[in-house]
Amino acid sequence: MEKVVWKGQSGKEYTFDVYSLNTAFNEVRCVYIYTKIADGEWKAVYVGQTSQLGTRLGQHSNGNGDSDKCIQQSRATHLHVHVLTPESSRLNVETDIRNNYKWSCNMQ
Repeated sequence: MEKVVWKGQSGKEYTFDVYSLNTAFNEVRCVYIYTKIADGEWKAVYVGQTSQLGTRLGQHSNGNGDSDKCIQQSRATHLHVHVLTPESSRLNVETDIRNNYKWSCNMQ
């Protein structure tokens, strides 16, 4: 399985597994990043965290919120997944990564 590293604002590096968007996911607790390849590099579109990845991805696919619409229109091709059980840890990792990049679809 392909892996990719995303760096947080803190300088800490987080390793993510790479999946195509047509992958069927179980209810995994994780931090996830919608991505696509642009100019030969991974371009991050949206970062989030969840305790139920399969359900959350369905919400993004069918949602009407600004972030959901942006993700749908972004032409993201892959999902990067970093499995992490404790919610407080997921929130910390998500925030650390979100603060280190410009995101086209995170509306926070």
